[in-house]
Amino acid sequence: MSLSRLVFAPYDPRRDDEVEMLFREYSHKDFQLQAMGISKDSMAEFLKTTLLEAESQNIILRDDGRLVGLISLQFLPWMSDHFGLRMYAVRHLLARSDSPLVHTRLLRVVIEELPDVDFLDCRVAVDDVGSGYSGLRVISETRPDFIKLDMHITRNVRDDDVARELVSTIQRFSDRANIPLIVEGVETRADTDQLQRLGVRYVQGFLLAHPESGFPPVDFSLFQ
Repeated sequence: MSLSRLVFAPYDPRRDDEVEMLFREYSHKDFQLQAMGISKDSMAEFLKTTLLEAESQNIILRDDGRLVGLISLQFLPWMSDHFGLRMYAVRHLLARSDSPLVHTRLLRVVIEELPDVDFLDCRVAVDDVGSGYSGLRVISETRPDFIKLDMHITRNVRDDDVARELVSTIQRFSDRANIPLIVEGVETRADTDQLQRLGVRYVQGFLLAHPESGFPPVDFSLFQ
């Protein structure tokens, strides 16, 4: 796929029937679907349904006429109202590649090449650092705005010397590279105490709030 030859166009359900085929060929999340017991067929139907929703803004990417990708943006009214801006989230990102490097580059190209889409200072985060798909090469080549540390590392941070050293090392790197580190999977006060001792400043997890629409209340006394 040549990023320099990409052509962007709005999604048209009457002619872009290749999107379902693109999704079926996209294997990056297959292991998650299997773990959740969700079939590829039902997920493909869900994809087509969400692309038709009024709050979705969908962009097709073609290379010499061949469909090579899809980016679907979801308008976030509650965040837009809160910040007084029109804010979008990337709901679907499909490409004829499993590489997170390609995905990040595609997103950055779209942000730069589509001035009519209001991305509102869109930032890129490398998610699940420490898992199979998110490694040091991804950070080095994509230069993300945020690093999110995989929860499987932080679960053992209180009892495992190696996990503590990993968190501390990645935090020092993030400080020197000026890329904020967000630690995932924080579920207890003991977790926050240990992470604070390691120099971590940003965390995410059920201790703070469970996923929900809008901004859930946060007990900031946990960090005092």
